[in-house]
Amino acid sequence: MKSLSKILSDSLKSERKPTLNHGDIRLKNVIVDDEGGILAILDWEHCASNLAPEWELSLALHDLSIDGKQHFLEGYSLPEKKICEMSPLMKAINLINYAPVIEGMAEAKEMKRLEQYRTRLSGALDFFSF
Repeated sequence: MKSLSKILSDSLKSERKPTLNHGDIRLKNVIVDDEGGILAILDWEHCASNLAPEWELSLALHDLSIDGKQHFLEGYSLPEKKICEMSPLMKAINLINYAPVIEGMAEAKEMKRLEQYRTRLSGALDFFSF
């Protein structure tokens, strides 16, 4: 697996431009019509300009089950190959977003929680890949 810095530096070398990302795309923030078409997206409090769609997806997917992730991604109509290509950057962004939480636990000397996060972030709980 590529290192976190390599994944991020590769993405920054691309010709892509940052895009406005909502920052909290969840069902609670989307209003749809009877056919499932999006009418409005609410609560732009956490919007930021970042790499799209990886930033948005990393935030939206991190706490969903594997089935929930796949159902969510169906709404984006992304080909499976594209999802696999985007996966390393989405994982890197997700890890970066955990940094303040981990720093807070370390400062508070919450050793049990730090061990739990070490297990989580090591991939030990990923039962779907090798």
